[in-house]
Amino acid sequence: MFMNGETTEFAGISVVALANDPHVLRKTGRILLTADLATEYGFNDLDGRVIPSMRSVGYLLEAANFLTGLVPYLPAWLKLPGWFLTAVNSKL
Repeated sequence: MFMNGETTEFAGISVVALANDPHVLRKTGRILLTADLATEYGFNDLDGRVIPSMRSVGYLLEAANFLTGLVPYLPAWLKLPGWFLTAVNSKL
């Protein structure tokens, strides 16, 4: 899991991308994942790696070591919705 981790500068690149977005106010009040911002704004980590989103179905299957043979065939845009992760992690 840590091999897929991002550098500390990756968060800074995300902030710069947001600061340069003329429509940044549309993102107000939301939790934004840096990996999702990288996909949206088209940047990679400093070493050129594409950081996988923790909402990505392929990433979650790999992390759980479940159906890993299926992962290469899953598109990168196939992600769990944010509300689902919130519901799973909430302390009801």
